[in-house]
Amino acid sequence: MRSDRPSFRAFTLIELLIVIAIIAVLSTVLMTALSGAKRRTQIAVAKSQITALKAALANYKSDMGRFPRRVQRPTSATDATAYNDDCVAMYAALRNKPTLAAGGGQNSPYVDDWKAEYVGWVTDLGGLNAGTNFYSDGTQYVEQVPPDEAEDLMTLNYQNQHLPANAGGGNGPLVFLDPWGNPYHYREWASVRSNYKDQMITTPVVRNGLATPANVEGNVITDNIRDRPHNPEGFDVWSNGPNGVNEFGHPESDDVTSWSE
Repeated sequence: MRSDRPSFRAFTLIELLIVIAIIAVLSTVLMTALSGAKRRTQIAVAKSQITALKAALANYKSDMGRFPRRVQRPTSATDATAYNDDCVAMYAALRNKPTLAAGGGQNSPYVDDWKAEYVGWVTDLGGLNAGTNFYSDGTQYVEQVPPDEAEDLMTLNYQNQHLPANAGGGNGPLVFLDPWGNPYHYREWASVRSNYKDQMITTPVVRNGLATPANVEGNVITDNIRDRPHNPEGFDVWSNGPNGVNEFGHPESDDVTSWSE
């Protein structure tokens, strides 16, 4: 006698395993694509931010007759202070109130639409010196400003608390952060004596032995890097890029720089 009940064919174990494997492959491909898209978006944001900083610095110079500078000027072409990071001067000049105490230009802020999530404070000023960990192996000397303090960023009180003279613990000077949470590096070259700069360009400082920090995304340039002024009549601004390691704008690195725009 013929049954009217429908018959169902069950999946075999092999078929289930094949389906699981296909899903796993598709998930990996999707995650890779999303990661690549995020990276490209962050690089685009960094380029846009550097363009904004360049325009702001030009406006500051138009008002003040010079570019921001707080670190001392070098006394020779081999003076290591010439390579110190002056990112705290860039922030103070472009974002602080236009007062002598806070260090802002007469028409500050020059970048008033900068998001609070891209602002941090330096926890160790010594880390800004050329050749330190801050400059080579990605060691963090900067923390993002807590969200609950974001509304205070543009107040004179808050800015005065975060000047280099008042740096202590997590209450250090403010800096611009890139999309990866690292500070934008800034060096002012316009005021450095021409003969020093000429020597720095023809005989660059060699940076070598860059360490590879843990959890780095992508490769790190470990070969010798020729560190020199790129815009001797103005300034250099750059980001460490996705891997978070300062590679001094090496052309094969992932650094995002003002001179390659």
